Amino acid sequence: MRTKPFALLRTKLHQPRLSPDLVPRPHLIEYLNHNPHRPLTLIVAPAGFGKTTLAVEWLQSRTQPVAWLSLDQGDDELRHFLRYVLAALQTIFPDSMSDSLSLLQGLELPPVDYLRTIFINELAAAAQNFTLVLDDLYLVQTPSIYQFLEKVIDYLPEQAHLVLISRLDPPLPLARLRARGQMTDVRTGDLRFRPTEIAAFLEQTVGRERLPAEGIAAVVEQTEGWAAGVRLASLSLRRPSPPTGTMRADQYAMSYLLDEVLLQQPAPIRAFLLQTAILDRFCKSLCEVILHRNAAEQGSGDPHTPTSSQAIIAYLDQANLFVVPLDDEQQWYRYHHLFQESLKHRLQAEYSPTDIAALHRRASHWLAEQGYIEEAIDHALAAGETEQAARLVEQHRHTLLNYEEMATLSRWLAKLPEALLEQRPALLLARIWVTKLRYGAPAIIDLIAPVEALLQAQPQTVEHEPLWGELYTLQSELSYFQSDGQQTIRLGRQALELLPPHQAFIRGTAMMFWAGGHRLVGQGDVAEQLLTELLQQDHQQQPPVYTLRLYVALNTFYLIRANFHRLIQTATQQIKLAEKAKLVTQVSWANHYCGHAHYELNKLTAAAHYYSILIQHPYGVLHSDFNVPSYALALTYQAQGHLDRANEILDHLADMTSPQPFSLLAERLQV
Repeated sequence: MRTKPFALLRTKLHQPRLSPDLVPRPHLIEYLNHNPHRPLTLIVAPAGFGKTTLAVEWLQSRTQPVAWLSLDQGDDELRHFLRYVLAALQTIFPDSMSDSLSLLQGLELPPVDYLRTIFINELAAAAQNFTLVLDDLYLVQTPSIYQFLEKVIDYLPEQAHLVLISRLDPPLPLARLRARGQMTDVRTGDLRFRPTEIAAFLEQTVGRERLPAEGIAAVVEQTEGWAAGVRLASLSLRRPSPPTGTMRADQYAMSYLLDEVLLQQPAPIRAFLLQTAILDRFCKSLCEVILHRNAAEQGSGDPHTPTSSQAIIAYLDQANLFVVPLDDEQQWYRYHHLFQESLKHRLQAEYSPTDIAALHRRASHWLAEQGYIEEAIDHALAAGETEQAARLVEQHRHTLLNYEEMATLSRWLAKLPEALLEQRPALLLARIWVTKLRYGAPAIIDLIAPVEALLQAQPQTVEHEPLWGELYTLQSELSYFQSDGQQTIRLGRQALELLPPHQAFIRGTAMMFWAGGHRLVGQGDVAEQLLTELLQQDHQQQPPVYTLRLYVALNTFYLIRANFHRLIQTATQQIKLAEKAKLVTQVSWANHYCGHAHYELNKLTAAAHYYSILIQHPYGVLHSDFNVPSYALALTYQAQGHLDRANEILDHLADMTSPQPFSLLAERLQV
């Protein structure tokens, strides 16, 4: 079974549920509903003030669909952030945002203005009003993310509403938005529980008979309406012997979180809370692996105390002990951020660095086995296991290559120490592929020798053969561009003999240049026949990228030989397969082939159609080749007598080459 390499954590797209002991806040709901046409709602307050709870209560009182995204620190990069935003929107509009998604596949992101334009245009196509919620926004700080959000807010279509939830004011022009009537904001003072709300909550959770009036008054005075403090007070008051006297204010800081809640828990639950604090999300199976409990920890002596992970999670959920369900099936949970931060502090105080590293190590192994590779890499690095993190990248890099997920591969490589990369030929090869696709084949010439030296210094075992095959593939490509046909064929043949079937991207690349080498030496018929036969075979068990690269090789033959009718047939097949596989670079190549073939056959309307697709989605093509379809479309319009359109395309080309990633092309145009 083939799986996509970039595994979205669907639990981040789950709107939290309301607690059974919710205290309704109708005055805040009325306030939020007062200006329904404002595009932005901002809820800002420190941790534990009930920001998310208010948002959920408000949104559940409305009828329009909600796209929810709970952000974390891993989203602090524009591409990663947008992947999740688009995934959230697709939970309510499944067939939407395809153009925006396609922009994220390239190694370089388009400018923020272009991303915003496509994003807003797709939002405007929504058939009904909806709300997009970004929770825990303070966890992302990258300036480009806020540049994107600012531009989106300014041009948000009328059917869309944006809700931002944060501990801190986001770096957005809030004064301008407020002055223009574009924003409704809720602050700490608004969120503080009123005395009547505190009394109602305590009566509901503790019981009227256990609540003397002075006890309620003390909670009101000391918590100052802080929702988390009120809940902690209720937990303390439910103890068989609740504390007497006036409660200290510092009981609602970290010491209270730990002393009054954590320390009163039985040993198995306390161990569970501390050890699982390293996890940003957890489930029963992951917790069992993390805890790795010994016999003493498994039994507390109290038969009523839960000891299994499943039972403890159920206990924490039922006790409302700061756990948040992340799915409707109640399989995945996370801790309230404030509680998790406190648990981490206590974990570091009570456990040795070696013990904490062991927790991360066990988490990494379980996550890797379940296919959550990036999380596994992060936990391996947190454990100090850089070698394990490197092995994970090495083991899964071919999956990324097979789906042309070069940006993800680049991000994984960036997590690893440079000194480690320089010692491992597989990682250097991975970086070469990223470099080649970003800057072209000439950029990798000087990167080949260090890899070859590392491979020659290692024992020549069977397990190293695929690495040699990968190296031969790259050397074959360089030989092709140096017009050395014999060397291209020889290296390509050696590569194909050593590369295993699952390395589909690299095998397809080796086949491309092996075929190209035959054309250079005048044996193109041999390669063309083989490519045709290979494409007629069943490749269902291979990633589509292999078949698509065979199409590229064959279509190049047809293009060079001016067999334009055949080129249209095979390029059309390539488009269908590439679109199904959602490989936008391959779609772009196929559209280029179709456009060129129709132009040469003087079918100018069809040629303009295919070239226009490339111009309308300029960031789906390889950036260095963007000028080719642009000039071709201008020539097509010129041949049709549309000189104004031709000039518009040339002007558009000049505009597109001013920002990165088209800087090299811009230099050419200025010559």
